[in-house]
Amino acid sequence: MPKKRLLVVDDEEKIRALMKACLEPEYDVVLAPDGPTGVSMAKALQPDGIMLDIGLPELDGFNVLKVLKMSAETVRIPIIMLSGRGESEALMDTKERGACDYLIKPVKFEEVRTTVRRY
Repeated sequence: MPKKRLLVVDDEEKIRALMKACLEPEYDVVLAPDGPTGVSMAKALQPDGIMLDIGLPELDGFNVLKVLKMSAETVRIPIIMLSGRGESEALMDTKERGACDYLIKPVKFEEVRTTVRRY
């Protein structure tokens, strides 16, 4: 059985590398450094899940979420939002916008794995 594919969209190379190291033993992890790349990769690859940073340059995570949830190609992909800002109200609002969950950075590896497995 092939591994499930996860797309991690984050502008910080260190965070992308950490997420890959955390999840790759169990999942096929692909990385995107910004919102526009994340949207195009999500549409092209149809991942089983997406981890999406809110604070992206160009097209922020809220707008990426909106684009993905408005597209028939990507509407059903579970999206977990990430934020380093600890804006709990803004993150809770992402659930109303279609995200399935959120994590506040810095996150522990086990917390990431548990949240991803849930969806």
